[in-house]
Amino acid sequence: MADYKLRELATKRIKQGGKLIKARDFQNEDKAKHFIEGDVVILNDFDNQFLGKILVGRQNKGVGWLITTYQDEYWNDSLVYYVLEEAFEGREAFFNSTETTAFRVFNGEGDGIGGVTIDWYDHYVQINWYSKGIYEYRHWFFEAIKQLLPEVKGVYETLRFQTDDLEPIQLVSGAEAPDPLVVKENNLNYAVHLGESWMTGIFLDQRDVRDFIKTQANGMSVLNIFSYTGALSVAASVGGSDHTVSVDVPTAVWN
Repeated sequence: MADYKLRELATKRIKQGGKLIKARDFQNEDKAKHFIEGDVVILNDFDNQFLGKILVGRQNKGVGWLITTYQDEYWNDSLVYYVLEEAFEGREAFFNSTETTAFRVFNGEGDGIGGVTIDWYDHYVQINWYSKGIYEYRHWFFEAIKQLLPEVKGVYETLRFQTDDLEPIQLVSGAEAPDPLVVKENNLNYAVHLGESWMTGIFLDQRDVRDFIKTQANGMSVLNIFSYTGALSVAASVGGSDHTVSVDVPTAVWN
């Protein structure tokens, strides 16, 4: 692992909790542009003191995500296991719920490792990989999921980074999910399709938004722009809206 020094503003941002690192954050920006996907880079602050470690994985404008601020903590399968275990335990109430059977179990950098999200669909798992760097360590994640969630029936993955020689959407282990797979969220049924396209039919990170709309929609007319499959409109209708309009390409659907 090589040491690289950050600029002053980047140092302040990381110390305040920032986790995404960009090439321009380094004093030697040209070297940062040539980092190898999957490598671990040590960050030093503006005063040349240890700041943290990043895993190189290009995503949007970033070259990598901060994985630790501890000098004696290392990127390995044990760290991945620990971070996933913490995230899964934090969702225990959802795992035990009969009213919600689909939810996000690992939310990328918010749960400690950027570039990857993991969603739970009633005993089926969908992993989204956002960079080649994190994808290099996919087997650590598969093994951790196998140990921590033995009740999983099947694991799907979607590669959300550019690739020419890899299958972007596939079942990687276990059994295929029913098509459609009917899941629950706050006691509402939604049909999802795993392994078919980039999207499954519902954005699980919008659960609280849908619940809020359901509580506010009584007697209202609701316009749902960029509606996709209309999940927000379903929540509004169940919440008592008088009228919903769901607009997306190429048609509008009236309910």
